[in-house]
Amino acid sequence: MNDMEYRYFFEVAKTLNFNQAADNLFITQPALSKCILKLEQEFGVRLFIRSKRSVCLTEAGIALLNYYPYVQKAEHELHEKVKNASRGLNARLAIGIQEGHLITPGLKKILEGFSEKNKDVQTEVINSPYVRLFEQLNDHELDLAFALEFPGNIYSNITHEVLESKESFALINKDHPAAQVKDKTTVLKMLNGLDLLLVKWSIVPNATSYILNQCHANGIVPANIHYAPNYLTLYHWLIMNKGFVIMDKGTIFNEEHVAYLPLLQEHYINFCIYWSKDVTNTAVVRFLEYLHSTQRT
Repeated sequence: MNDMEYRYFFEVAKTLNFNQAADNLFITQPALSKCILKLEQEFGVRLFIRSKRSVCLTEAGIALLNYYPYVQKAEHELHEKVKNASRGLNARLAIGIQEGHLITPGLKKILEGFSEKNKDVQTEVINSPYVRLFEQLNDHELDLAFALEFPGNIYSNITHEVLESKESFALINKDHPAAQVKDKTTVLKMLNGLDLLLVKWSIVPNATSYILNQCHANGIVPANIHYAPNYLTLYHWLIMNKGFVIMDKGTIFNEEHVAYLPLLQEHYINFCIYWSKDVTNTAVVRFLEYLHSTQRT
């Protein structure tokens, strides 16, 4: 079975209508039926139950629908491993960075230093939403993740170490009057009655209570809380002067548009490296050993 045949099968499984599936695939209905019949002969089972009025999947068809994507993924990984081996790249390290955050200078130095000393390791770095980051780590789609430390990590098999502590600030549009005031106490009082802008709970669980505690510790009483669907939207709201944000530096929030106001009660949040306890990728072990060696020097 190849990907084209699965695509034909998938279209029939999705529409449960051979004529509609053939139209969607821009092929004839007889050609589509011939392909499905060939698959049934190859597997030695019926994939669909057909009648004059309806088409439905058999249990075998449901199994094929659910599990073939795993075969596609494994085949893709096999091709990658073969190609990488031909280029002298014997290992792969998939790294995730929390969405909304940039690679810090310290992390950049670590990544570059590791790559220089481990030229046989292919390193890939992606941005991913906070919750999705841990799902990918738990499912071994990622080998390492770099993210802020918030309470409520539900994966007991994921462990972490603190890389650095980052100071929190109140962020405001640079055109807001508070951005021109130097006195800390006066500045923070000017935030009272403004809306607090956050990303929604499903992106970063427990962030709301965490940030509200920072507001209360600094005497800031927001008028309302508005939840953005992602960090880029949050940034746009800030630029449009919709309210204020509590955030660390090293994010997508550009100081050309945003003023970072120091808090009265200094508060630091940990930026951490996360990995699975049942790690099988030797490149992860090598990365952690390199990280520890740089911390000792």
